[in-house]
Amino acid sequence: MIDIRRVFTHVEHIHHEFGPRAATPLVRGAIGAVLTNPFAGRYEPDILPMMTLLDPVGVDMAHRLHAAMGVPLEQIATYGKGA
Repeated sequence: MIDIRRVFTHVEHIHHEFGPRAATPLVRGAIGAVLTNPFAGRYEPDILPMMTLLDPVGVDMAHRLHAAMGVPLEQIATYGKGA
């Protein structure tokens, strides 16, 4: 089981940056999560089983960020992820 310790979101509405003012602000968001590491302090030769447990966490984070941004899915132009 994955133990989520905290989740943080950041949403910004960019009305103007350098060029002319946008008719509709650009909405940009980010989300992150801090998880308990069950392997902390020891060597684990195979972490792949745990990686599959992270799939629902990623889906949940995507839904949370979408809700925080408050825009239709059709307006989301790009996304990325990192670890």
